[in-house]
Amino acid sequence: MKVAIVLLAALAATVAPAAAASSRAHEEAVFMQSVNTNVDANATVGNLQGNAGKHVAFDCFVEEVIRDGVMIGQCGNPDEPIDVFVKLPTAHLHIDDHLRVLGVMEQPAVWADVTGHPIYYAFLRAVFVDRVR
Repeated sequence: MKVAIVLLAALAATVAPAAAASSRAHEEAVFMQSVNTNVDANATVGNLQGNAGKHVAFDCFVEEVIRDGVMIGQCGNPDEPIDVFVKLPTAHLHIDDHLRVLGVMEQPAVWADVTGHPIYYAFLRAVFVDRVR
């Protein structure tokens, strides 16, 4: 009886990670179906209010970790990256880490400059994040 319990526990330990990886891959594939891959970071940030709630897929380099849970990423085309505030776990991030971020654009944050003109900042809530090697 004890041997059977040990064998079941060992089997469960090996099946669980594979099932979790398969489940994540499936969820990521479903998420990607809602991403318009023809719209890049420049176009998305060019219409922040119109793109709030849209699913996006960006390549980002970590520019700075602002605080726990928020970083500034240089996202999109590496030749013309766009600054995006990305909400994601930041505990193991370092400057210049290259990330693939699948997420949801949030309503932009708005501040006024010294002349009173509004400045809009892009915020992305990460759903899936992978390091690019």
